[in-house]
Amino acid sequence: MYYESGHSKRSIADKFNIQPKQLCKWINNKEKLLNAAPYTQRLNTGARLKYPYLEVELIEWVKEARSQLKTSGTKTVLILSTGYERLNFTVVLACMADGTKLPPVIIFKLKNISREVFPDGVIICTNPEVLDSFSAHKTDVVKQRFCEKKTDLAVIPGGLTSRLQLLNVSLNMSFKAKVRNLYNNWMSKAIKDYTPSGKIKRPFYSLVASWVKEGWDAIDTSMIRRSFKCCGILNATDRTEDTLIFDFNQLESKINRENLGREVEKDGENNDKENESESEGNDRNELEDDESELKDNYYEENEEQTVIQDWS
Repeated sequence: MYYESGHSKRSIADKFNIQPKQLCKWINNKEKLLNAAPYTQRLNTGARLKYPYLEVELIEWVKEARSQLKTSGTKTVLILSTGYERLNFTVVLACMADGTKLPPVIIFKLKNISREVFPDGVIICTNPEVLDSFSAHKTDVVKQRFCEKKTDLAVIPGGLTSRLQLLNVSLNMSFKAKVRNLYNNWMSKAIKDYTPSGKIKRPFYSLVASWVKEGWDAIDTSMIRRSFKCCGILNATDRTEDTLIFDFNQLESKINRENLGREVEKDGENNDKENESESEGNDRNELEDDESELKDNYYEENEEQTVIQDWS
């Protein structure tokens, strides 16, 4: 060995391109290395793993997570989904002025009601006839048909949604946010089943109904009572509660002023940029003029000192 021949450990490590610390370990374990079997790769195998299967599952989870990621800089990243993101359903909410919440009606786009155990306190329907304010729905023939079915039609004129539909004004946004939060928690935390093609199985209709019920139950009853007064439906007749009516015209004017302010700031920034570009151009022209003047002065000053060599 080089070490036994008198060479230093540092010189031996540099010669064989190894670390001096590793060389010291080999020297200390010389007898074990000589007596070890040729196929042995490690002298000290270490302690046995306490949870070997946990590491296997962890490796599989890391590989699966990495398979769903793309390299940095890509515009789109594909993730697993249910494939039903565009499938929607309708929820009809109703409430009373004293804060009482009526059972929500959930309308699924199905031919028949699914054979699932739905939670109490919700009404499940499938594909009912829902009309909007389309002109064909307000003809005399359609009205006569509804009278025969003992059904009353109520058409809300345009521009009065903020006065007659208090759910759109005060409650729908909060309700949708609660239901969306429940769905996001299910997508991120719940243990889901997968289809043979690798997609996540959609949530059961009964689970969706429970989300709707939970979101509707979470709406504060005091908010419902205030919404009736906010729209001016059940305010006191002596005009003492007129200040509770929300002024939508004032809000619209405020939004318009903010938008106008943003446009003015944007125009100001554009003008500043144009002025900066013009000033830079002027400075550049002034520098060019100064350089040209310096060149002319140089030639004028050195014209008399120019010596012409006569080679004749």
